[in-house]
Amino acid sequence: MKILIDARFYGLENTGIGRYTIGLVKSLAKIDRKNRYYILLRKKYFDRLNLPSNWKKVLADIPHYSFNEQRLLPKIIKDVSPDLTHFLHFNVPVSLRGKFVVTIHDL
Repeated sequence: MKILIDARFYGLENTGIGRYTIGLVKSLAKIDRKNRYYILLRKKYFDRLNLPSNWKKVLADIPHYSFNEQRLLPKIIKDVSPDLTHFLHFNVPVSLRGKFVVTIHDL
């Protein structure tokens, strides 16, 4: 399966969501060598993060809650053409087509 993870919140400066993102990525990278992962990252962590060969980093230096998130993110996702996209925050582009999962925090 080809799985895309929107990890633009990666990093401790993003508090709980950033910590959750770090834990999810590290755990999946450790236990799953079967699926293919594509991970959307901001520029700050793009070169710092080392991942297994079944992971591919995709630069998505797009601010959250922005017009560009709605305009550019669907194009990036379409180019990757994942079977499933996991958004680690509720801000999903309204024009997105395809299967996705959203993690809702702090309920």
